[in-house]
Amino acid sequence: MTVTALKLLGLCSMLWDHFSAIFQPGLYLPGPLARVVPYFGRLAAPIFLYSLVSGFRHTRDRRRYGVRLLGFALLSQLPYWLFFCGEAHRLGSSSPALGDIGLNILFTLFLGLVMLSLVERLWYPHRPAAVLAVAGCMLLARLLDFEGREGYLLIILVLYHLTDGKKRPRWQAALLLLLAAVLARWRLILLAAETGMHPSILLNTLGPFLGLALAYFGCNSEKGPAPRWFRWVNYLFYPLHFLVLGLVGLALPPL
Repeated sequence: MTVTALKLLGLCSMLWDHFSAIFQPGLYLPGPLARVVPYFGRLAAPIFLYSLVSGFRHTRDRRRYGVRLLGFALLSQLPYWLFFCGEAHRLGSSSPALGDIGLNILFTLFLGLVMLSLVERLWYPHRPAAVLAVAGCMLLARLLDFEGREGYLLIILVLYHLTDGKKRPRWQAALLLLLAAVLARWRLILLAAETGMHPSILLNTLGPFLGLALAYFGCNSEKGPAPRWFRWVNYLFYPLHFLVLGLVGLALPPL
């Protein structure tokens, strides 16, 4: 699978996940199918994290890549909030304040790009400084409530390590990816365990692991054929789908 095909799969997964939040298709599907289909929506974030690492390693201009990520992150924040307002309306809850929803995943990807740049620059001349830089980025992700917080940054680091060109056993890579998926969601896993929501534990560990495994083992790192405008569609789709789904969610009656 090429990087372009992987990104398309990630967009489809993200759309399904957010479409499900507004329309709740699980209410109308048979029990077994309703429990399985949410896993497709969990593939998106790991695919985007892998794409960030791939982009970091192969882009010709990291500065321009970072500016593009930050620009679309800022553009997407208001539609991101609108989507959560639409979801809350559908569930019969009060809409969240703009400052209560955290920062969207494009901010996380931008911070991941900054973190990898610091690691690459500092690791060999001064490893303690590189470790402090990573810790600082993770602390910033938590304090400013980036989507995925420090867990997504940990996954980015693991993917960066696994894509260094060295050959390693597949079981070793799979174990590292599984460990990263669990550590990235450990708070959610503990909360689900305390409240007895055991299906949520499986969904939020196995789901991201499947996305990571699909991206790492299934992608051949080649860009693949894509028109020049695909890059902009890839970015614009993010705020636009939030805008449309948010407006639809606000227009529909509560469930």
